[in-house]
Amino acid sequence: MIQTANAFKAIKQKRRPQSLKAQSVQNLPEIKGLDAYLQPLLGGSFSPVVVVSDRNEIAFVNGAFCHLLQLENMADILGIDISRYVFLNFNGKNQSTSQRVNGCTVLGQALVLKINMQQFVFNDHQYRILYLQDKTKSIWHSGQKKIYQHQLSSIFDLALVGIFEVNTRDECVFSNAYLDKLLGKSIVGKSSYSWLSVFSPDDQQEIQSRLAVELQYTGIYTKYCQVTTHSKENLWIRFHACRNQAPHGGFVGTITDETAQRVQEIRLRELAELDQLTGLVNRHVMYSRLKSAIEYTERYGPFVVMCLDLDGFKNINDSLGHDIGDALLVEVSQRLKQSTRKVDVIVRMGGDEFVVLLANGIHETAASRVAHDIIAAIRKPFYIESRTLYVTVSIGIVICDRSDMTPSTLLKQGDIALYQAKAAGRNNFQFFTPELDQAAKQKLDVITQLHEALSKKQFSVEYQPQINIATGETFGFEALLRWSLNNEVIAPSEFIGLLEDTGLIHDVSTWMLEVCFADFAQWRRYGWVKGDEKLCVNISSSQLLLKGFVDRLEETCHQYNLAPSDIILELNETSFMDRVIKGESVVQEIKARGFVLAIDDFGTGYSSISALIHLSVDYLKIDTSLLRDIFSDQEDRAIVDSILAIGKRLGIPIIAVGVDDQSKIEYLREHGCTICQGFVFSKPLNALQLEHFFAA
Repeated sequence: MIQTANAFKAIKQKRRPQSLKAQSVQNLPEIKGLDAYLQPLLGGSFSPVVVVSDRNEIAFVNGAFCHLLQLENMADILGIDISRYVFLNFNGKNQSTSQRVNGCTVLGQALVLKINMQQFVFNDHQYRILYLQDKTKSIWHSGQKKIYQHQLSSIFDLALVGIFEVNTRDECVFSNAYLDKLLGKSIVGKSSYSWLSVFSPDDQQEIQSRLAVELQYTGIYTKYCQVTTHSKENLWIRFHACRNQAPHGGFVGTITDETAQRVQEIRLRELAELDQLTGLVNRHVMYSRLKSAIEYTERYGPFVVMCLDLDGFKNINDSLGHDIGDALLVEVSQRLKQSTRKVDVIVRMGGDEFVVLLANGIHETAASRVAHDIIAAIRKPFYIESRTLYVTVSIGIVICDRSDMTPSTLLKQGDIALYQAKAAGRNNFQFFTPELDQAAKQKLDVITQLHEALSKKQFSVEYQPQINIATGETFGFEALLRWSLNNEVIAPSEFIGLLEDTGLIHDVSTWMLEVCFADFAQWRRYGWVKGDEKLCVNISSSQLLLKGFVDRLEETCHQYNLAPSDIILELNETSFMDRVIKGESVVQEIKARGFVLAIDDFGTGYSSISALIHLSVDYLKIDTSLLRDIFSDQEDRAIVDSILAIGKRLGIPIIAVGVDDQSKIEYLREHGCTICQGFVFSKPLNALQLEHFFAA
C-alpha cells in the first residue's frame, strides 16, 4: 500500500478521458426513486460510477463499479460508507473537482483511482456522483519502471566507464556518475549537441558529420581522440556509440579513459624510437625516414645524409669517465639541433656517432653551409661539471637525388666520406664521390686479402742496416715488415694502418717478432753481428694496450737467448705521447725490463721535452719526410736542426732515417748526428741477401 501511495504521488496529473465525460444531472426532471432516476443514465456506463449522499453513504453504483470492487451483489454495498473502499479527500467546497486517491476492493486489494466528482440535488438532498478510472496497473507499471531505472542508474554509476544517452534531438538526457567525475561536469543539457563541447572543434565537426551516418548504416560509431575536462586537462578517450533500440530512438554512448594506456604507449614508442640518453631518434627510426626521403626525391628534390663522428671524444670518455662523456653527448645533441632546421632529423647511431638527415629540397651549397655551422658549433668549448672540454667533429656528406637508392647504401657512402674527412686531418667535412667509393672498395679488397696473408705466408721481414758514420761500423738493423701479393711488394704505408684498424696487427707483430728475434739470434751465433749491435723493431700503439705484452716480449727474448738491451723498441711519437698523457705505466715498464726505447718519426708529433727526460728515452729518430728536402725546404731544415740541438742538449743520440746521398751524411755529421740509415748505405735486405752484406 505504501509503495502504491508513493507511486501515486510521483504521477503527474492528466486530463480525464472523454469517455468518462459526465452528463449533467442538475436539471433532470424529478422522478421517484434515485435508482430509477440514475439507472438509465449511468447504469450502462463502462466506467465505474458511484453516487454518495451528503453523509458519504453509497446510494447508487453501476455494474462497472461492482466489477472494480470485485462485488457480486450490488445491493450489499448500498448504505455503506464510501470511505471503506474509496479514500476520498474532498473538502466539500468545490462543486466539481478531480483527484487521484487510493482505494481497495472488498477483498482488500489495493487500488489507485482517478476520480471526477459532480454534485447534484435530488428530492432536496445533496448527492455526489463519482466517476472512477482505475489507474492501478499504470501506476504500478510506472513505479516498477522507476525502480528499474533507479537500479539501472545505480549499475551505470558503478561502471568504470562513462555512459551517456542522447535523444533524437541530439540532447544528452543521461550521464552516469563516472562520466561526470571524469569530465568534472555533467554533459546533460537541453540544447542540441551541447554534449560535444568536451571535444576539440575538429573532432566536433567530424562527429557531427559521421555519427548519424554510421549509426544509420552500421548501428555503431567509434572514435579515438582527446577531450578537455572542466579543469582544462586533456584526456585520451575512446568514444563508442550504438543506436538506441528503444522506441524513443537516439543513441547510447560510452567514453573510456585511455590516457594511462596512451602514456604507456608513448613511453614504449619512445623506448623503441628514441635514444634514451640524448632524446634523439635512434637508428630504427632513421631507416624509415630514409626510405620516405628516397621515395620523395622525384617529387620534392634531393636530400642530404650527414655522418658525424666526434674527434677526441674517446680520450675524454676514457680519462674522465662515462658520466662526463654522456653529459658531453647530450650537449652535442643540443648544438646539433640548434644548427639544423626543425624539419631535419638528427639521429644518434651509438657512441659518439650521429647522422643528420637534411630534408628534401636541399643542395650542395646549403649542405656545406649546415656542415660549417655544425663544425663551428661543436668546436666551441663545453662546460661540464666545472671542466672545460674541447672536441671537434668530422662529417661525411652524401647527396641523394635518386629514388633507386637504399638506406644502407647511403649510410655506407656517408661512412666512406667520413673516413676521408678523418684522413684529411679531422674537424672538416667531405662529400662522397664515386672516386671515394672506388677507393673504399679497393680498401675492402686489401683488408680481405690481409686476413689471408699470414696463413698464405705472404708476409716477410727485411732488415735495413744502421751505420755509425763516425766509425763506419754497423750500429744495428731495423726490422721492416713486407707484404708480397701477386708477385708485387705492397708498400707498408698502404697496409700497416689497415692492420691496426682491423686488429690483425697483433697476430702479425707476434709472428714478426718471432722471425726477427730468431734471425738476429742466428746472426749472433754465426758471429755476423757483434755483441753491441742492436735489433730495432716497431711497436704499435694497439700492442701497448694488450695485457701482458711486455711479459711476452721478454719471454721471446729469453727463448732466443737475447737480452732486452739487445732490442730497441721503436714507438711512434704520437703513440708515445698518448701513453704518457693517459698515465699508463707500460712505457715505464718497458724501460724497467731493460729494453732500449726509441721515439720514431720524431718531429712530426708533439713530444714533451719533460717526458723525454722523465722516461729516459734512449734514441730519437728523425723522420724520412724531414730529411728529403732538407737543402731546399727551410722549414724542414729548421726542424731537423732543432731536433739535433735537442738531442745534443739532452744527451739523447739521434738516428737519421732516409739518408740517400753523401751530402746529407756530411750535413748530419757536422751537426752531431752519428747514426744514419738509408739507401746510401743499403736498401732493406731479406735474410739471404743480408748474408752477402755480412760477407762484404
